[in-house]
Amino acid sequence: MDPSRSITSAEGVGTLIGAVRVDSGGADVIEINLNGKIIMYGRWKAIVRNNGTFSIDIISFGYDNKFNVDNYHIDARFVISRSDEDAIRKIISKLFKAAYEREKIFPFNLDDIKFDGDIRYSSGWIRTI
Repeated sequence: MDPSRSITSAEGVGTLIGAVRVDSGGADVIEINLNGKIIMYGRWKAIVRNNGTFSIDIISFGYDNKFNVDNYHIDARFVISRSDEDAIRKIISKLFKAAYEREKIFPFNLDDIKFDGDIRYSSGWIRTI
């Protein structure tokens, strides 16, 4: 675990993996370890706005393999409990809002645009019970 890319919290560990080669090209990937229960991966992207800021969009989550994050088959992702979804959201929020992450990892290290702190979740981003 690269400490410049990871955070540890009461809910578990979150890591910005970075760009990963997938069938559709490249994908920005996060890894979440829910206190040793299971390691899961998700896909995110930065949404740049005209005012010099960007937000984060969590596109999909719950994959068992970082190279599978663009697989849209329903069975490609784990089914998550509501309590685990809450924990995952907390880890994601802490991961993207960590000050050291914003300064060392693309696009957080860019001088001309700044992270506005907004994290959005796409419809169907996670499969829940």
